[in-house]
Amino acid sequence: MAWPTFKSTLQLDFTIDSIAREHELGELAVFALLHSPPYDIAPGIPRDRKYAVDTALSWYKDPEESSRRENGDQSLNAYSQSVLQLCGPTRYLAFSSGDSGKSYGYADPDMHQFASSQLVKEQRPDVRFINADNAVGPALLASISPQQMFYSCVAHDFQDELPLLVENSVMWRLECKSFLQETDGLQTPRGELLAIDVGKTEAKDDVMRSGGEPVSFEEFQQRLRHWTLPVVVKLTGGMSGSNFILRTDEAREECVKALEERLQQYRRPEHAPFTGDKLGVLIQELKDVEESFCVNFCVPRNGDGFILGVAEQILGENSSWAGARIDYSGQDSLKQRFQPQILQLATKMRNEGFVGVAGVDIVCSPSDETGWLVDINPRINGSLILPACQTHFTSLGYNWATVAWLPFPGPPRILAQHLAELQTTRGMVLKAFSERADGNTIAMLVIGAADGEDVMNAPMELFPKLGQLEAERVAKENGSQQ
Repeated sequence: MAWPTFKSTLQLDFTIDSIAREHELGELAVFALLHSPPYDIAPGIPRDRKYAVDTALSWYKDPEESSRRENGDQSLNAYSQSVLQLCGPTRYLAFSSGDSGKSYGYADPDMHQFASSQLVKEQRPDVRFINADNAVGPALLASISPQQMFYSCVAHDFQDELPLLVENSVMWRLECKSFLQETDGLQTPRGELLAIDVGKTEAKDDVMRSGGEPVSFEEFQQRLRHWTLPVVVKLTGGMSGSNFILRTDEAREECVKALEERLQQYRRPEHAPFTGDKLGVLIQELKDVEESFCVNFCVPRNGDGFILGVAEQILGENSSWAGARIDYSGQDSLKQRFQPQILQLATKMRNEGFVGVAGVDIVCSPSDETGWLVDINPRINGSLILPACQTHFTSLGYNWATVAWLPFPGPPRILAQHLAELQTTRGMVLKAFSERADGNTIAMLVIGAADGEDVMNAPMELFPKLGQLEAERVAKENGSQQ
C-alpha cells in the first residue's frame, strides 16, 4: 500500500525554495539518503527504539512490501512528503537504496512513486541522474556547480550516517558537537572533546572526522570518571536519543559499556564504509533544563542571519527529543530574545562555509538567565514545519501547534490502512515508523491546538479515531469471511 502524498490543503508561509530565491542562496540541492548501516540496533539508542534506523526516504517495513522493494518501487513516506513540501520545487534529489547500494536522482517531489528501472531507462531531461555505480554523496556533489551550494539535508532519523556519505562536506564539521564547543563568544556548557581510537586496521579516515584529542578507550574511561556528575556524553555523530545523561555512578558505567558495544560494532568488517578509525565523544556539563527551544534560522550568502521560527522542544526520557510545540502569539518576543545569539552563530557558520537553513538547540537553566547553545543541526529540522504552518493553523483558530509522537498498538500496516482518514485540517500524520521491539508502532504527526493545555491533549484525539477505524475494518473483514 502506497503512502499518500502530504495534505494538499496545507498552505505554507514559506518553503525552503522560496527562502533560497529571496536571499540568493543558490540553487536548491536536497540530500535525501537511504542507506542505513547494518547495525543490529543503532548503538546508543534504547532497545525499544529500533525505528531510529528508519530514514526519511524509507517506507514502513512490512513483509507485504518485500516484493515491491525487490522490483525497485520506491515510496516516499508521509514525513518525506512534508519535508519535500517545505523544499518547494526541488531541483535535485538523491537517494541511495540500502539494499542494492545503487543511487538515483530525480527533480519532481510529487513523483512519490516510480520504478527505479524506468528512471534509469528513460534518462528523463528533467532528472539530474546520478550514476548508479557511484556513492550518492560524491556523485551529487560532482554534478553541482559552486553556485548551487545550498544544502538542505533530509535524513531525519539517522542523521549520523549522512555526513559520512558526503565527502569533504562542511556539514560534517557543523554536525559535530565540537563546532559549538570550539566557537568562542557563544554560551556553551563546559566540555571535553575526545576522539576514541576504534582499533580497526582497515578504516576510511576521510569518512568520519570527529575532531578532538586522540585517546584510547581506557583513557576515555579515566577522563569520564574524573568528571563531577551530572554530565552528558554526546557522540559527535549522534542523533535524538543517543546522548547519555549521567547522574549516578551506575549510569556512568552503563555509558561505558554502551560505548564499548558501539566500538565493537564499528570494528565489524561490514561497517567499514560507514565508520572511520575514531569515535568522537563530547563530555559536557549537564545544565538543568527549565526551557528547551529549537531555533530554526537561515544563514544567507550575504547579510545577517535571521530566525524563521522558535519551537519549544518536548523532552522525553534522558532529555531525548520527543516532539516540539509552538505558540504563534509568542513568536515575535522569542525571535527578539534569541536574535543576538543567532546573528553571531550565523556569521560563524558562514565563515565555516555553510549557507542555508539550520536549527540550534538552546536550553535555559533555572539557576541562571543564560541561554545555553547545546546542539546544532545544519539541515532541515523536524520542527521547521511548525512556523511554516502558522497561517494555516491560525486561520482555523489554532494559536498553537505541535509535532509529536503518536504510539499505537500493532504493526505499521494497520496505521497505513487508515492514514488517509486520519488526515484532517487540524492534524496530519507525517510518518509511521517501523515496529518497536514490543510490537507496537510510533507515528509522527503535526496538529493544531487552541492553547498550551490543548496542545498537550490534541494528539490523543487520534487514538479513538484509530480504534474506531480498526474496529470497523475488522468487523467488515469478519463479515466478508462468513
